[in-house]
Amino acid sequence: MSAALGRLRRWWDRPAEATFAPAAAPPPLPPADEPVAPADPLALLLARSAPGRHLLLAWGEAGEIPALALAAAAAGAASVRAFSAERPSDADGLLARAAIASGQAGLAEALLAAGSAARDLLPPSPHVRSDAPHVWWMRGSLDAPDLRARLGEVDLVVDGASLARLDGDPPRRLAQLRGTGARRMILRTETVPPGFDAAGFTPDTLWHAGELDAPRAAALDAGLRARGLALPQFAAGRLTRESAQALGLADPWWWFMGREALARLLREAGWTPRRWQEDGARLLVTAEA
Repeated sequence: MSAALGRLRRWWDRPAEATFAPAAAPPPLPPADEPVAPADPLALLLARSAPGRHLLLAWGEAGEIPALALAAAAAGAASVRAFSAERPSDADGLLARAAIASGQAGLAEALLAAGSAARDLLPPSPHVRSDAPHVWWMRGSLDAPDLRARLGEVDLVVDGASLARLDGDPPRRLAQLRGTGARRMILRTETVPPGFDAAGFTPDTLWHAGELDAPRAAALDAGLRARGLALPQFAAGRLTRESAQALGLADPWWWFMGREALARLLREAGWTPRRWQEDGARLLVTAEA
């Protein structure tokens, strides 16, 4: 066992930030010096885009952020941080487990150490241990007036949460990402497939699910199913937060947008789309400010 891996294991055995439950057993270690190569398209795009850049992962997906952070660090990013309104209670443990699974203990240690001077934009929770490192994953609001000063240098901002699943204002979200000061962005989001023309939908259409009438919702449902995309939210009729909750939908599509609509939203927020990459039903968009 390497010294870095041993230190990471000892650190990982510390109590979690907000719980005293025992940690789950770690996955088996891969062979030495054989880190797991990223297979996720976003991780591969990050590996190509991150070298030499100060990277900000600006959404709160605890299940994939640690692995993406490690992939970017392994590719030579100048710095890597995560940023969201809420931070997982065991953010550092998630990073440690991802590092152990991929044989990247040294990278995880470096990420934890490099963030020691960072400051959260929100006051600490009284229920969270104050001595936990976790500064590589910052808490805060992208609307903070001193956002750039708090974040420091950011060259590349990445948002994988999807505008289509945002029960809010996509233009505002894109403007918030522009407010980080990054000159380059990678956005992962869903769009309605090209060529879709049901119910008068065109490439420049932007519809909110809560405003769809029954005929348009039925036409959208039938057209998307014909393209292999079944969204159970259409069973709710007019989608609301309450109807989504009743159906057990944690992450429905709130916005149905064509690619021209997405390009227009990007331009209006100060981003110029440069590259579009298919990722199943999603798009990976690289844009510059």
